[in-house]
Amino acid sequence: RPLAPNWEFAQYVNAASLIPAHIEPYLLKVMMKAKPLIDARDATLAKDLDIFIKQEMQHCKQHIAFNKRMHEMGYEWLIPLEQELAATFQRFLDKKSLRFSLAYSEGFESLSATACELYFEDYNELLENADPEPTNLWRWHLAEEFEHRAICSDVYHQLSGMNPISTYFYRLYGYFYSIVHLGRFHKMAAKKMLEFDRAGMSPEELAESVKREKYATKIMSRRFVRYFLKICSPFYDPAKRREPIVTGPTSMNLRSATTARPSPLQLSFGACRWGREARWRYLLSWPPRGFPMIARPGCSNNRLSLASRNPPWLSFDTT
Repeated sequence: RPLAPNWEFAQYVNAASLIPAHIEPYLLKVMMKAKPLIDARDATLAKDLDIFIKQEMQHCKQHIAFNKRMHEMGYEWLIPLEQELAATFQRFLDKKSLRFSLAYSEGFESLSATACELYFEDYNELLENADPEPTNLWRWHLAEEFEHRAICSDVYHQLSGMNPISTYFYRLYGYFYSIVHLGRFHKMAAKKMLEFDRAGMSPEELAESVKREKYATKIMSRRFVRYFLKICSPFYDPAKRREPIVTGPTSMNLRSATTARPSPLQLSFGACRWGREARWRYLLSWPPRGFPMIARPGCSNNRLSLASRNPPWLSFDTT
């Protein structure tokens, strides 16, 4: 199929896919360490943490499969970069305290909830004519990130073991650390992917590519400072983040033409109306009920049959 009109943006998103494949296992191990320490009286948090772990496991599996497909398409040289990232997270587990890992995890989840808002509200023009399958992978993934946006924060604040002022400043430390660490990796990976794609371009083609990249990065970064300041506030509560406004092509892609059911995102973002437990169950499996799928062999009623339940790029069982 033809490249998306702004394939430089597409490569930034593809580079971002390298991160979940390795940070999600880290999050799982951190939360498994934290789970026995959670107050036994907080049954709601313990239950939500169980589902958080299951969701993050699915994200990891799906992005590993997506990244494998990138390797097969000529980007196998990304593997050493991914191995370095994985080694860093293993070092965190071996050398850093649980408090650090909880603060780092909370910082990452704050970034993920921000990415959800940007993806659904700011990126519509950049996603025009993009391949719907990886695009919907990210929509589903980020919808769940918004869904469980408060879990790491709740765990961190319960287990930090510090007074409120120290807890606040250490949370900022974890947030800043995750921004610098992950931002540096993402920028480096995207740069290398674009350099690889631009090899052999004429000066005119290169100039157009750089122009498109600048336009994409401008859109991607234009609300960063606003979100950054909100997250740095001592009154920041991820559970109170406003629901993303789903508009444009995103809204159309997430609504089935053959059903009057609300879109998965409308149910997910209806936090106050649906209640936590119902929303967890709704988004726990892929594809969510009512999610529009293109009919293909193994499908019925525009939904994947049980025999081919996974997205087309997956070849493993996610149960």
